[in-house]
Amino acid sequence: MKTKITNEIKEALEQFCWIDDEGKTKVSLGNCRLDFKKDYYFEKFTTKGVKLYSLIGDRKVFFIGGVEFREDYGDFAFYTEGWNYIEHFKINEKEVQK
Repeated sequence: MKTKITNEIKEALEQFCWIDDEGKTKVSLGNCRLDFKKDYYFEKFTTKGVKLYSLIGDRKVFFIGGVEFREDYGDFAFYTEGWNYIEHFKINEKEVQK
């Protein structure tokens, strides 16, 4: 079940963001099966996700990244494209509304 994007989660997700040569904010998420990352352009936070896009030629392809608390592992997962690209992070779960 997706977690509501709170200020604490926004701050944690910013650790995955960086600025490219053109001054645009990007985020890199690792592939769940292979050892490589895929870069996305960061668009904005929504209440239930993160709006991202990638470029194919001059066309923007949009994705919604989700955040989910995983009780079995005690961490959060930031994922997109059906869990194919994912990063894990921890924050104080008492501050977060599940």
